[in-house]
Amino acid sequence: MTLEEKQNHMIQEINALGDCFDQYSYLIIKGQQLPHMPEARKTDEALVSGCQSQVWLYVWEEHQCLRFNVDSDTLIIRGVLQLLKELLEFSPLVEASKLPIHLFTDTELAATFTSDRNTGVQTIIKMLQSLKSTGC
Repeated sequence: MTLEEKQNHMIQEINALGDCFDQYSYLIIKGQQLPHMPEARKTDEALVSGCQSQVWLYVWEEHQCLRFNVDSDTLIIRGVLQLLKELLEFSPLVEASKLPIHLFTDTELAATFTSDRNTGVQTIIKMLQSLKSTGC
């Protein structure tokens, strides 16, 4: 399954949940599922600037695939991060970097975010997609 197909499947599942309130509740549940990032990785360098919440992002390449640890101090953003992890982690870097992510805009999730939160989510997505393969 391609990343685009995977994303479309996730969008269908989220939209089948119902209205924005049901989808927002789902995001909270997803936030509870996100493993906590090891404290040693919560450094100033891993802190994402431009986010309304505190978000830590540690990204690396493993066998030309995207790997990352993420965490946040808010449950909603933890849910966003969990969905991004389910979508992108372990995917080929080339494919992940080129995927137009519309998971939040093709559901009612983005409608529940403030403009600052939407900006922060887009910042996180760009950071995840910016890692380039070193050819390892």
